[in-house]
Amino acid sequence: MVELANAVVLSTGSYLPEIILKNEDLTQFPKGALPLIERWTGVRARRRAPEGMLTSTMASEAAKACLEKIGFSPANVGGLIVCTSTPDRAFPPTATKVQLDIGMQLGRSFAFDMNSVCSGALFGMSVANSLIRNRACDNVLVIGADMYSRILFEKDFTTVPYFGDGAGAILLGTDAERPDAGIIASLMKSDGGRGEAAVANCNGVMPLEDERSGYARMDGRAILDFALTEGSNVIREIVDGSGISLSDVSLFVTHQANINIVTGIAERLDAPMDKFFVNLHEYGNTAAASVPIALDEALGKNLANRGDLIVLAAFGGGLSWSASLIRY
Repeated sequence: MVELANAVVLSTGSYLPEIILKNEDLTQFPKGALPLIERWTGVRARRRAPEGMLTSTMASEAAKACLEKIGFSPANVGGLIVCTSTPDRAFPPTATKVQLDIGMQLGRSFAFDMNSVCSGALFGMSVANSLIRNRACDNVLVIGADMYSRILFEKDFTTVPYFGDGAGAILLGTDAERPDAGIIASLMKSDGGRGEAAVANCNGVMPLEDERSGYARMDGRAILDFALTEGSNVIREIVDGSGISLSDVSLFVTHQANINIVTGIAERLDAPMDKFFVNLHEYGNTAAASVPIALDEALGKNLANRGDLIVLAAFGGGLSWSASLIRY
């Protein structure tokens, strides 16, 4: 029987729009409230997509950066998963636009969207790993891309200061020279019973109660409690289930939503904070793009070496949460 090979991280890439919106630029809110943004969440700035830019544009730029980094031809990409909750439009899938834009072989590769909000990219990586292990394709490009600036009510202090736009890409494939590398384990979990904690009705067919109900809104306290509990639980579960200890992990890359969530997870796991990568102070919460962007930056800073164990974890709307254990 042929042994199945785990998907290996071949390359990463990211794209952040050039417009930087600092806390002090949010002049629609009372000046006295602005210091609370960094105090409560750690966010000091976020990126905003310019007028006319689409989610597919950001996704394509992240994909190009990812592929160009290792000289990988788009024509050789077998599959594409775009993880987003802010698609260009209801259909066709945003992924097929990216497939066209980056130069994949049309009709000889597949492309589809996936929506699990902030957990999307990790859900996408798990699906990609299954496709590669089962030899449905040789490689899959997973992209997390979101443009929440388009679905936020500009005077909502509970959402606007905390979200940013961006895209991150991860190319997964096989590497015969590194048989022990790749995605060792993945966990995906959802709880629709708590789904109302984070909602946005603007892209669906559900009737709007009023204009405001079309924008994204969330129960900050419920999301904070959920992320702290399930974020730490899923990391411990995937580590314990893989027969390793937390001390064996060289790098933790979690969803970048709130510094109190990241530090809280580290404390609950009794893991050193210096193993947790953080870039949320610069970009805010970029939803499905968050983990791919953070992983790209962490690897770019050489925070993990070949052979190191990396844990990725995400949590968001659905409610959904996920973790992956990777030998890099």
